[in-house]
Amino acid sequence: MKKNKVSAFTFRSVVDDIARKYGDNVAFSVYGKSGSDITYNELKASVDRMSVSLIANGIGKGDKIAILSDNSPNWMIAYFAIASIGAIAVPMLVDFSEKEVGNMLAHSECKGIVTNSRNYAKAIGFVRTSGIILIRCEDLFLLDGIAVSSISSREDFSACKGIAMMKSGNLKSQEASDVLKLYEPSEDDVASLIYTSGTTGSPKGVMLTHMNLVHNADEACVAYVDIFPGDRALSILPLSHAYEFTESQLVPLLCGATIYFLSGPPAVSVLMKALRDIRPHILNTVPVFIEGELASQVQRCDFSQHK
Repeated sequence: MKKNKVSAFTFRSVVDDIARKYGDNVAFSVYGKSGSDITYNELKASVDRMSVSLIANGIGKGDKIAILSDNSPNWMIAYFAIASIGAIAVPMLVDFSEKEVGNMLAHSECKGIVTNSRNYAKAIGFVRTSGIILIRCEDLFLLDGIAVSSISSREDFSACKGIAMMKSGNLKSQEASDVLKLYEPSEDDVASLIYTSGTTGSPKGVMLTHMNLVHNADEACVAYVDIFPGDRALSILPLSHAYEFTESQLVPLLCGATIYFLSGPPAVSVLMKALRDIRPHILNTVPVFIEGELASQVQRCDFSQHK
């Protein structure tokens, strides 16, 4: 008889259960970046601290926070923190234009956005006029509202002062746990509002519940793939896609694998080196990534020592 990987189909349960099962195993790592390993225990601690910080800054159940950033461990930490308190994550493609980002932020009535130095410019105008909170993805700092008004470059954005959301003040772990219980989501709560790419018109928001996403991943762990603790996954597709988010993040995490991120865009030269060094057991992709030069490179790549 099938045994579920989680005690309930919510992101709060995902975070709690994978930390309890896999503890000191490495959950996330950034390829080529020394000291970037994050264990499952550290992942839970970071999510809990950011969740408490979100609550302290007025974010609660049903509130929406956008994520406009390149793939990284902090992208996932932010998502888990948002969903774990019953708020709704609004992942956005980094390819969206400034106008599209503004329209989606307004349409979804977001109360904040998590973004990075490469993408902040698409949202900064809306942030200033609307007064929503701005969180820097690189370090998960809640940027000072007054200082935000003077940001005019990537350097300004990176240097902008703020509050570290990864710190939950003087709350002890039990106090934090008590706070989080008050905001625990249910399986039928909306976890994500995902906007389509807009290929058939304006981007449309699709509501996905905790049950939709977590149950799908849980079923995949048994029905479609065999993944084991310590296996390696390489994430290259945008995390704002439900496919990448489910199959390259949730499924490996539910099974105790280690997920590697690239430190920049998946250029062919970088990706081929990463494939040789990481030797991933899991790599989800789409046809455009395996055509042309990449296809010929893969054929010449020696995977003879692959597990």
